[in-house]
Amino acid sequence: MAIPDYETDLDLDKEEKKAVEGALVALDEYVATLNKAFSSGGKNTENIDGAAKGEALETLKADSKGLKKNRKYMAGEFRIEDRVIQDVSKEADEVVVLTCVDNSTFAEVDLGDPLPDRSPEPLRVKFLAQLDNSNWKIESQSLWSTPCGK
Repeated sequence: MAIPDYETDLDLDKEEKKAVEGALVALDEYVATLNKAFSSGGKNTENIDGAAKGEALETLKADSKGLKKNRKYMAGEFRIEDRVIQDVSKEADEVVVLTCVDNSTFAEVDLGDPLPDRSPEPLRVKFLAQLDNSNWKIESQSLWSTPCGK
């Protein structure tokens, strides 16, 4: 899988660059897994633990179950607009990635309903990637205080 473009103010050594690349590939896999699970109304959760662990995995499972139970699905697509490497742990086993996500490109709606028209709503989202044995996975995601572009 190709390494997505990213920015950073950090002076990364070879080991840290390798960690960042692993984390970014895991983030793309996580987003693909999230889109597959949520666009299917929570039904397509096969290999859901392939790109997520801990809090992120539990949230994916719970949200998928909620969609199924409430007969809803995610219209549109969760997309990451940019990636800024904020931190790499000393052991190079954790990477913090700040991203920009346009919250208007996806929405939870009733099965069969289209994506509602909404104005762009760029949100800064922080992802924590961790090395899990020899595989990178997303551990958590949360809203970040600074807006996109800052």
